[in-house]
Amino acid sequence: MEQILEKIKPLLAQTLSQGKFITFLTGAGVSAESGVPTYRGSDGIWVEGSRNYKPQEFGTLRFFKDNPAEVWKFVLYRKTTFRDTQPNTGHMALANIEHLIQDRFRLITQNVDRLHHKAGNTTERTYEIHGNLETVRCSEECSGEIYPFPIDVGQAPYDATMIEKHWEALKCPHCGSITRHNVLMFDEYYDERLYKMESAIDIALNTGILFIVGTSGATNLPNHIMSTAQFKGSSVVDVNIEDNDFTAEVADASNGFVLRGKSGEILPKVEQLLREVLESESLSSNKK
Repeated sequence: MEQILEKIKPLLAQTLSQGKFITFLTGAGVSAESGVPTYRGSDGIWVEGSRNYKPQEFGTLRFFKDNPAEVWKFVLYRKTTFRDTQPNTGHMALANIEHLIQDRFRLITQNVDRLHHKAGNTTERTYEIHGNLETVRCSEECSGEIYPFPIDVGQAPYDATMIEKHWEALKCPHCGSITRHNVLMFDEYYDERLYKMESAIDIALNTGILFIVGTSGATNLPNHIMSTAQFKGSSVVDVNIEDNDFTAEVADASNGFVLRGKSGEILPKVEQLLREVLESESLSSNKK
Protein backbone atom coordinates (compact mmCIF):
# COMPACT_ATOMS: atom_id res chain seq x y z
CA MET A 1 0.00 0.00 0.00
CA GLU A 2 2.76 2.44 0.89
CA GLN A 3 4.32 2.10 -2.56
CA ILE A 4 1.00 2.92 -4.22
CA LEU A 5 0.48 5.91 -1.94
CA GLU A 6 3.90 7.25 -2.94
CA LYS A 7 2.85 7.05 -6.58
CA ILE A 8 -0.36 8.94 -5.78
CA LYS A 9 1.44 11.76 -3.95
CA PRO A 10 2.86 13.54 -7.02
CA LEU A 11 -0.54 13.23 -8.73
CA LEU A 12 -2.10 15.14 -5.85
CA ALA A 13 0.50 17.88 -6.27
CA GLN A 14 -0.06 17.94 -10.02
CA THR A 15 -3.84 18.23 -9.60
CA LEU A 16 -3.50 21.17 -7.24
CA SER A 17 -1.00 22.93 -9.51
CA GLN A 18 -3.38 22.53 -12.47
CA GLY A 19 -6.29 23.98 -10.52
CA LYS A 20 -8.35 20.81 -10.89
CA PHE A 21 -10.52 19.07 -8.30
CA ILE A 22 -9.44 16.31 -5.97
CA THR A 23 -12.74 14.45 -5.89
CA PHE A 24 -14.05 11.74 -3.59
CA LEU A 25 -16.97 9.53 -4.64
CA THR A 26 -18.23 7.74 -1.54
CA GLY A 27 -20.67 4.93 -0.88
CA ALA A 28 -22.07 2.85 1.94
CA GLY A 29 -18.73 1.26 2.76
CA VAL A 30 -17.56 4.52 4.31
CA SER A 31 -20.46 4.61 6.77
CA ALA A 32 -20.27 0.87 7.48
CA GLU A 33 -17.41 1.59 9.86
CA SER A 34 -19.82 3.78 11.83
CA GLY A 35 -22.28 0.91 12.14
CA VAL A 36 -24.57 1.83 9.24
CA PRO A 37 -25.52 -1.30 7.25
CA THR A 38 -24.39 -1.35 3.64
CA TYR A 39 -26.78 -1.94 0.77
CA ARG A 40 -25.13 -4.66 -1.29
CA GLY A 41 -22.70 -6.28 1.14
CA SER A 42 -23.34 -9.79 2.44
CA ASP A 43 -25.58 -8.37 5.18
CA GLY A 44 -26.76 -5.41 3.14
CA ILE A 45 -30.23 -3.93 3.08
CA TRP A 46 -30.79 -4.85 -0.56
CA VAL A 47 -29.65 -8.39 0.18
CA GLU A 48 -31.65 -8.92 3.36
CA GLY A 49 -34.65 -6.85 2.33
CA SER A 50 -37.36 -6.47 4.95
CA ARG A 51 -39.54 -8.98 6.73
CA ASN A 52 -42.20 -9.00 4.02
CA TYR A 53 -40.68 -7.40 0.92
CA LYS A 54 -37.59 -7.41 -1.22
CA PRO A 55 -35.90 -4.17 -2.34
CA GLN A 56 -37.09 -4.49 -5.93
CA GLU A 57 -40.56 -4.03 -4.46
CA PHE A 58 -40.38 -1.55 -1.59
CA GLY A 59 -37.52 0.47 -3.07
CA THR A 60 -39.72 1.85 -5.85
CA LEU A 61 -42.00 4.85 -6.19
CA ARG A 62 -44.66 2.56 -7.63
CA PHE A 63 -44.71 0.50 -4.44
CA PHE A 64 -44.72 3.66 -2.33
CA LYS A 65 -47.81 4.95 -4.12
CA ASP A 66 -49.67 1.74 -3.32
CA ASN A 67 -48.21 1.11 0.14
CA PRO A 68 -47.00 4.41 1.65
CA ALA A 69 -47.36 3.21 5.24
CA GLU A 70 -45.17 0.15 4.60
CA VAL A 71 -42.42 2.26 3.08
CA TRP A 72 -42.62 4.84 5.84
CA LYS A 73 -42.26 2.07 8.43
CA PHE A 74 -39.04 1.05 6.73
CA VAL A 75 -37.81 4.65 6.52
CA LEU A 76 -38.48 5.21 10.23
CA TYR A 77 -36.73 1.96 11.03
CA ARG A 78 -33.74 3.12 9.01
CA LYS A 79 -33.72 6.41 10.89
CA THR A 80 -33.56 4.60 14.22
CA THR A 81 -30.73 2.34 13.05
CA PHE A 82 -28.32 5.21 12.54
CA ARG A 83 -29.68 8.06 14.69
CA ASP A 84 -26.82 7.62 17.19
CA THR A 85 -24.07 6.84 14.70
CA GLN A 86 -21.06 9.11 14.63
CA PRO A 87 -18.56 9.92 11.85
CA ASN A 88 -15.59 7.60 11.78
CA THR A 89 -11.95 8.32 10.96
CA GLY A 90 -12.70 8.14 7.24
CA HIS A 91 -15.39 10.80 7.49
CA MET A 92 -13.15 12.99 9.62
CA ALA A 93 -10.26 12.65 7.16
CA LEU A 94 -12.49 13.89 4.33
CA ALA A 95 -13.60 16.87 6.40
CA ASN A 96 -9.96 17.65 7.17
CA ILE A 97 -9.02 17.35 3.50
CA GLU A 98 -11.73 19.84 2.54
CA HIS A 99 -10.40 22.23 5.17
CA LEU A 100 -6.88 21.81 3.77
CA ILE A 101 -7.55 22.36 0.07
CA GLN A 102 -10.81 24.33 0.22
CA ASP A 103 -12.30 24.92 -3.24
CA ARG A 104 -10.11 22.29 -4.89
CA PHE A 105 -12.11 19.67 -2.93
CA ARG A 106 -15.30 17.99 -4.10
CA LEU A 107 -17.29 15.22 -2.41
CA ILE A 108 -19.92 13.26 -4.33
CA THR A 109 -21.74 10.83 -2.05
CA GLN A 110 -24.35 8.14 -2.50
CA ASN A 111 -24.88 8.01 1.25
CA VAL A 112 -28.14 9.32 2.69
CA ASP A 113 -27.09 9.37 6.37
CA ARG A 114 -25.56 12.87 6.43
CA LEU A 115 -22.49 11.64 8.34
CA HIS A 116 -20.26 13.64 6.00
CA HIS A 117 -22.02 16.81 7.10
CA LYS A 118 -21.82 15.70 10.72
CA ALA A 119 -18.05 15.30 10.31
CA GLY A 120 -17.72 18.85 9.02
CA ASN A 121 -17.92 18.71 5.23
CA THR A 122 -19.75 21.70 3.80
CA THR A 123 -23.00 21.67 1.85
CA GLU A 124 -21.36 23.82 -0.84
CA ARG A 125 -18.81 21.13 -1.74
CA THR A 126 -20.86 18.01 -0.93
CA TYR A 127 -23.19 16.57 -3.57
CA GLU A 128 -25.76 14.01 -2.38
CA ILE A 129 -26.61 12.20 -5.60
CA HIS A 130 -29.05 9.81 -3.90
CA GLY A 131 -30.66 12.39 -1.63
CA ASN A 132 -30.78 12.12 2.15
CA LEU A 133 -32.94 10.92 5.03
CA GLU A 134 -32.98 14.29 6.75
CA THR A 135 -35.54 15.81 4.36
CA VAL A 136 -38.87 14.95 2.73
CA ARG A 137 -41.00 16.27 -0.12
CA CYS A 138 -44.55 15.90 -1.40
CA SER A 139 -45.11 12.53 -3.07
CA GLU A 140 -47.36 14.25 -5.61
CA GLU A 141 -44.73 16.92 -6.30
CA CYS A 142 -47.29 19.69 -5.75
CA SER A 143 -44.37 22.09 -5.38
CA GLY A 144 -40.60 22.07 -5.42
CA GLU A 145 -40.41 22.50 -1.67
CA ILE A 146 -38.07 20.37 0.43
CA TYR A 147 -39.05 20.00 4.08
CA PRO A 148 -37.12 18.94 7.20
CA PHE A 149 -37.83 15.40 8.36
CA PRO A 150 -41.19 15.78 10.15
CA ILE A 151 -40.83 13.18 12.91
CA ASP A 152 -38.45 13.05 15.85
CA VAL A 153 -37.67 9.34 16.15
CA GLY A 154 -36.50 9.89 19.75
CA GLN A 155 -34.22 7.54 21.62
CA ALA A 156 -36.51 4.54 22.17
CA PRO A 157 -36.18 1.32 20.14
CA TYR A 158 -38.04 1.22 16.84
CA ASP A 159 -41.79 0.91 17.29
CA ALA A 160 -43.95 -0.04 14.29
CA THR A 161 -46.87 1.90 15.75
CA MET A 162 -44.87 5.12 15.35
CA ILE A 163 -46.27 5.45 11.84
CA GLU A 164 -49.84 5.52 13.15
CA LYS A 165 -49.07 8.05 15.85
CA HIS A 166 -47.42 10.47 13.44
CA TRP A 167 -49.33 9.89 10.20
CA GLU A 168 -50.72 13.42 10.11
CA ALA A 169 -47.24 14.88 10.49
CA LEU A 170 -46.22 13.06 7.31
CA LYS A 171 -48.73 14.95 5.16
CA CYS A 172 -47.66 17.71 2.77
CA PRO A 173 -48.34 21.14 4.31
CA HIS A 174 -49.40 22.46 0.89
CA CYS A 175 -51.80 19.86 -0.49
CA GLY A 176 -52.31 17.30 2.26
CA SER A 177 -50.89 14.36 0.25
CA ILE A 178 -48.49 12.05 2.01
CA THR A 179 -44.85 13.14 1.87
CA ARG A 180 -42.01 10.86 0.87
CA HIS A 181 -38.41 10.53 1.95
CA ASN A 182 -36.11 12.61 -0.24
CA VAL A 183 -34.15 9.64 -1.58
CA LEU A 184 -33.78 8.31 -5.13
CA MET A 185 -35.84 5.15 -5.68
CA PHE A 186 -35.10 2.30 -8.11
CA ASP A 187 -37.68 3.36 -10.68
CA GLU A 188 -36.71 7.04 -10.67
CA TYR A 189 -34.18 9.02 -12.68
CA TYR A 190 -31.29 11.21 -11.63
CA ASP A 191 -31.81 14.94 -12.13
CA GLU A 192 -30.11 18.18 -11.14
CA ARG A 193 -32.70 19.70 -8.83
CA LEU A 194 -32.84 16.80 -6.41
CA TYR A 195 -29.80 14.65 -7.14
CA LYS A 196 -27.19 17.03 -8.62
CA MET A 197 -26.62 14.97 -11.76
CA GLU A 198 -25.30 17.76 -13.99
CA SER A 199 -23.16 19.16 -11.18
CA ALA A 200 -21.61 15.74 -10.56
CA ILE A 201 -20.74 15.29 -14.23
CA ASP A 202 -19.28 18.79 -14.38
CA ILE A 203 -17.10 17.96 -11.39
CA ALA A 204 -15.91 14.78 -13.12
CA LEU A 205 -14.97 16.82 -16.19
CA ASN A 206 -12.73 19.01 -14.05
CA THR A 207 -11.23 16.36 -11.76
CA GLY A 208 -7.51 15.62 -11.69
CA ILE A 209 -7.71 12.63 -9.36
CA LEU A 210 -10.83 10.71 -8.36
CA PHE A 211 -10.98 8.55 -5.24
CA ILE A 212 -13.77 5.95 -5.33
CA VAL A 213 -14.36 4.98 -1.73
CA GLY A 214 -16.60 2.28 -0.30
CA THR A 215 -18.93 1.87 -3.25
CA SER A 216 -19.63 -1.14 -5.45
CA GLY A 217 -20.38 0.76 -8.65
CA ALA A 218 -23.81 -0.83 -9.01
CA THR A 219 -25.71 2.33 -10.04
CA ASN A 220 -25.56 4.39 -13.22
CA LEU A 221 -24.40 7.86 -12.19
CA PRO A 222 -21.33 6.75 -10.18
CA ASN A 223 -20.22 4.69 -13.19
CA HIS A 224 -20.75 7.67 -15.47
CA ILE A 225 -18.75 9.88 -13.10
CA MET A 226 -15.79 7.51 -13.23
CA SER A 227 -15.88 7.05 -17.02
CA THR A 228 -16.18 10.80 -17.54
CA ALA A 229 -13.23 11.52 -15.24
CA GLN A 230 -11.14 8.87 -17.00
CA PHE A 231 -12.08 10.25 -20.42
CA LYS A 232 -10.73 13.65 -19.33
CA GLY A 233 -7.46 12.09 -18.18
CA SER A 234 -8.11 11.89 -14.46
CA SER A 235 -6.26 9.42 -12.29
CA VAL A 236 -8.62 7.07 -10.43
CA VAL A 237 -8.04 5.37 -7.07
CA ASP A 238 -10.30 2.50 -5.99
CA VAL A 239 -10.44 2.38 -2.18
CA ASN A 240 -12.50 -0.59 -1.01
CA ILE A 241 -12.29 -3.65 1.19
CA GLU A 242 -12.94 -5.92 -1.79
CA ASP A 243 -13.06 -5.92 -5.58
CA ASN A 244 -16.14 -4.36 -7.18
CA ASP A 245 -17.57 -3.25 -10.51
CA PHE A 246 -14.98 -0.47 -10.76
CA THR A 247 -11.91 -2.55 -10.03
CA ALA A 248 -11.06 -4.15 -13.36
CA GLU A 249 -11.30 -0.90 -15.29
CA VAL A 250 -9.30 1.01 -12.70
CA ALA A 251 -6.61 -1.67 -12.47
CA ASP A 252 -6.22 -1.80 -16.25
CA ALA A 253 -5.72 1.97 -16.60
CA SER A 254 -2.19 3.37 -16.67
CA ASN A 255 -3.21 6.03 -14.14
CA GLY A 256 -5.43 3.75 -12.07
CA PHE A 257 -4.63 2.52 -8.56
CA VAL A 258 -6.27 -0.05 -6.29
CA LEU A 259 -6.02 0.24 -2.51
CA ARG A 260 -7.54 -2.55 -0.46
CA GLY A 261 -8.54 -1.88 3.14
CA LYS A 262 -10.94 0.10 5.31
CA SER A 263 -11.60 3.68 4.31
CA GLY A 264 -11.10 4.68 7.93
CA GLU A 265 -7.50 3.50 7.65
CA ILE A 266 -6.69 4.64 4.10
CA LEU A 267 -8.28 8.10 3.97
CA PRO A 268 -6.20 9.44 6.88
CA LYS A 269 -3.13 8.36 4.89
CA VAL A 270 -4.40 10.37 1.91
CA GLU A 271 -4.92 13.33 4.23
CA GLN A 272 -1.32 13.01 5.40
CA LEU A 273 -0.07 12.91 1.80
CA LEU A 274 -1.90 16.17 1.10
CA ARG A 275 -0.41 17.78 4.19
CA GLU A 276 3.06 16.82 2.95
CA VAL A 277 2.30 18.16 -0.53
CA LEU A 278 1.06 21.48 0.84
CA GLU A 279 4.00 21.77 3.22
CA SER A 280 6.41 21.15 0.34
CA GLU A 281 4.68 23.81 -1.77
CA SER A 282 4.87 26.25 1.12
CA LEU A 283 8.58 25.65 1.57
CA SER A 284 9.17 26.13 -2.16
CA SER A 285 7.25 29.40 -2.13
CA ASN A 286 9.25 30.68 0.85
CA LYS A 287 12.53 29.94 -0.92
CA LYS A 288 11.43 32.04 -3.85
